[in-house]
Amino acid sequence: MHLGLEGKVAIVTGSGQIVGKQMAMTLAEEGARVVINDQFPERVERTVAELSAKGYQALGITANVTDYKQVEAMVDRVVKELGRIDILVNNVGIAWGPQGPKSRGWFHDQDPADWADILDHNIVCTMNCSRAVLPHMIERHYGKIINISSVGTVASVVKTCVYQSGKGAVNQFTASLAGEVGRHGINVNAVVTGYTLGPRDALVEARRETHPEEYERRMAHKNRMMPVTPMGRMGTGEDYANAVAFLASDKASYITGHLLCVTGGFPQILEYSSGAIPGQGRD
Repeated sequence: MHLGLEGKVAIVTGSGQIVGKQMAMTLAEEGARVVINDQFPERVERTVAELSAKGYQALGITANVTDYKQVEAMVDRVVKELGRIDILVNNVGIAWGPQGPKSRGWFHDQDPADWADILDHNIVCTMNCSRAVLPHMIERHYGKIINISSVGTVASVVKTCVYQSGKGAVNQFTASLAGEVGRHGINVNAVVTGYTLGPRDALVEARRETHPEEYERRMAHKNRMMPVTPMGRMGTGEDYANAVAFLASDKASYITGHLLCVTGGFPQILEYSSGAIPGQGRD
């Protein structure tokens, strides 16, 4: 896209796999030097090796971004080894807690002990990483912070109360922080992601015969969502990564405090004649 990211240094949290990995790859393709972060070292090593094989410069750092001390150490290392931090992509986020999908049930059935983990991996980690990079960005009078949010913050999605509360906090944090640091030449924006095609879909498809109820639930949800998604398809890592790369560039220099909805038109445009109405899932 020729976005002018050559030589920029970008930290992408949770970039050891899936969507975060695609974000890091796209930034690298645009010429940025990327920092691959994940709490699992094998993911970091694998992704760094893949980027290096393509001729891109990547630094791998294993860190749990819910722990501020680990985040601080990561930022210090990036500045020491790469000399600067231009871009931070706060990609880390989880939709359920230690009990897995069971803790993504009805709110009144959830264990309150699971809430802290979900909130830590959505809003706390976003605040940790932003806090750690800001002194460096303020000193240089330059920086791009891109937070990753969810369409459930702008449309009701049942059985995601705690997760969407965390992402809703990300939205407000984005706007509030943008107001604080704009005078320092720092842009803060968020990408609101939609219904996403990912590994879960491949897993459900592979287990179609052995777990038919799981498959039917996923297909029923997809059938509810596609009629109210004007583009008629699920989002991909590439869709979100391209938006991130744009916001990370100086072509977006006058955009800040903005929630960029990359959702295929859902829920801004709804076709109620289809009979599929958001938030009516009852599985």
